[in-house]
Amino acid sequence: MLDPGQDPDQSSQHEESGADRRSFIRSIVAGTGASLFGFSGCTLAPGNPRSRRNPRRKDPLARSREYFTIEPGLTYLNTGSLGCSPRPVFEAVVKAMRAVNANPTRVHGTDLLQVTDAVRNKAARLLGAAPGEVAVVRNTTEGMTIVAAGLSLRQGDEILINSKEHSGSFFCWKYLSERIGVRIRMFTPPAPPTDPEQLVELVKNNLTPATRVVSICHMAGSTGLVYPLKAISEAIRSQGIFLVVDGAHPPGMMQVNLRDLGVDTYASSSHKWLCAPRGTGLLYVRKEVQDEIRPLIAGSERYRLPDARRYEAVGCRNLEGQAGLEAAIDFYDRVGPGRIEARVRHLSTRLRRSVREMPGVRLLTSEDPGLSCGISTIGFKIVDCRKVQAALREHFNIWVKPLPEPDLNAIRVSTHYYNTSEEVDGLVNALKTVVQE
Repeated sequence: MLDPGQDPDQSSQHEESGADRRSFIRSIVAGTGASLFGFSGCTLAPGNPRSRRNPRRKDPLARSREYFTIEPGLTYLNTGSLGCSPRPVFEAVVKAMRAVNANPTRVHGTDLLQVTDAVRNKAARLLGAAPGEVAVVRNTTEGMTIVAAGLSLRQGDEILINSKEHSGSFFCWKYLSERIGVRIRMFTPPAPPTDPEQLVELVKNNLTPATRVVSICHMAGSTGLVYPLKAISEAIRSQGIFLVVDGAHPPGMMQVNLRDLGVDTYASSSHKWLCAPRGTGLLYVRKEVQDEIRPLIAGSERYRLPDARRYEAVGCRNLEGQAGLEAAIDFYDRVGPGRIEARVRHLSTRLRRSVREMPGVRLLTSEDPGLSCGISTIGFKIVDCRKVQAALREHFNIWVKPLPEPDLNAIRVSTHYYNTSEEVDGLVNALKTVVQE
């Protein structure tokens, strides 16, 4: 097994030949996908990477950077807000746009459902679910709102959440508290925690007889904390409590199997780590609870459907975005989910090991690989994080996200597989200069 601190791109000692490089490039752009109009154009050669590797070939994951149009000289470390789409994704969007405008009625009247079905089937494999458990939505906020509004909650019912939830997964419950009188109960996770059981105990100790929902993020967008969802599910399932999950970050960053995790619902934003177009997302609703979550919109007879497609009845939809989402899933699958996760973990581990002893900073993300992945949060003891973020952007062209909350005063660094070890080292050196000043 690869040490998270070992660069997957350095698994062989020599550079690949020019012929190997050209072969890789041809393999990823040559073909067309199975969807209508050939929107999804990613066909990176499948098979066992080990069987194709020779002593003079580097891992092709390093060359995937060539398919991203990040501006030269920019170190982009903010995938946790918005990801960068590879060329096959926006080319699929353009192809779909041309098709729609060539014959809008035909495309939206007949062809749209075929594209959506293809996305749903591929997304189900991505998430470890059945196609009938996945709905195509616009983002995590929409998915969370569908679930919150669809549950039959009453005055006095309690929703347990953590105090670091993203606004998109907090205000759906806040709205219900104002409208029908549900109660919101909060707990605050440590930053960082010592072990997964500490988090499970926090959840268990804050349950009451009135708890109907535990609403929690799979990965905290502020600190990168990965919650032990399977253990939490096992702790609350016998009590009839819904486990509603904000999954904005993990899909595209780390491998996910929702059936194994035992969650009831899982909403995600594909425009982050999956590198899909903005305004695309996925909602998983476990088959066994679908009749307990009513559709939010009844725009057609589709709200009567016997599976998660009932949550998609929203009228005219963005075919172009869904074509791009399909291409993004194809690109992710062809590059290799396991290789991508290993690369992400290598880069984040490299960063954390470099800053943990740096004067003037504090690492707020766990170094336990079971509690973290591609987000690293670096707090500052004296200097204001907004000044750090501005200095990194203006003097080094490094983009990160500031977290100015008093208990954080940090920057969030998102290291995805299109980033490099050199970019991570550049950030570390820049931080030494900025913090010391």
